[in-house]
Amino acid sequence: MSKRENFLRKFRDEKTKELNKISATEFMEIWNHYDADGNGFIEGKELDKFLNELCNSVHKSDVDAVPESLLQQFRETVLDAYDENDDGKISVQELAEILPTDENFLFIFRRENLLESSNFMKIWLEFDIDKSGFIEVDELRNFIKKLFESMKDKNADLTEEKLTDYTQSILKIFDKNSDGKLQLSEMIKLLDPNENNCLKTVLNSFSLIKKDQLDDIFSVYDKDGNQQLHDEEIDALAKDLIDIVNKDYTAKEFEQFKKGLLNLGDVNHDGKISKQELYLILTAFTSKNLHELDA
Repeated sequence: MSKRENFLRKFRDEKTKELNKISATEFMEIWNHYDADGNGFIEGKELDKFLNELCNSVHKSDVDAVPESLLQQFRETVLDAYDENDDGKISVQELAEILPTDENFLFIFRRENLLESSNFMKIWLEFDIDKSGFIEVDELRNFIKKLFESMKDKNADLTEEKLTDYTQSILKIFDKNSDGKLQLSEMIKLLDPNENNCLKTVLNSFSLIKKDQLDDIFSVYDKDGNQQLHDEEIDALAKDLIDIVNKDYTAKEFEQFKKGLLNLGDVNHDGKISKQELYLILTAFTSKNLHELDA
């Protein structure tokens, strides 16, 4: 591999070689540099490049790439420490844990802020104040402000200047179509709701669904335990299903998907989904007809 300019070197202290505290703007710059394809993860060759430059950035000038054997060990060490969902990729939240990020900005990405999917739509509706189907700059600003107000440490230093900086940085990271606002799929990447891994496993296996798998999946969404999915519980199921097949969608497209979901599974048309109806939905959901439902 040829020598090349090391992107991370400028973020190290010239004397100590330690990484300086990364500001919100610098974090955005680093993220966009290594997430070259803009898919919301640093993975594959992007991850190798990041880790290689992280190692070599301590040198004053460009040096040869880290040997593959050492790079593999470093990759395994980093992923073991920070890749909480074991997907072999680095998300925005995980990068914020790796880098010495501005502590206030890091709070936005802390894992304890992760949401259950069942709560996600409540937050979306709360902050999409004008019901436009998008979280616009002022609405995103309000979201960040409220998040900081919920911090146990009430002495967090969130000046108006920092609030503006954080809001603009969040937009530059997650607003992939650069329209100055976050659509539903973009906001999901910011809030990073917990995924239903059992659901993913079942849909990717193309095999008969076992009773214990169905019970596990249903229990994730049946929050009140009444053996019927309704309202926000159906929103959570629809969100997890659409995330598997479509990474870029608006609130309107989500509602269309949810309507198609009910048309497919709500056999008695009561606006709810029973465990038997969920079984019907999951057995019907191959990769092919998932895309047809989304269309």
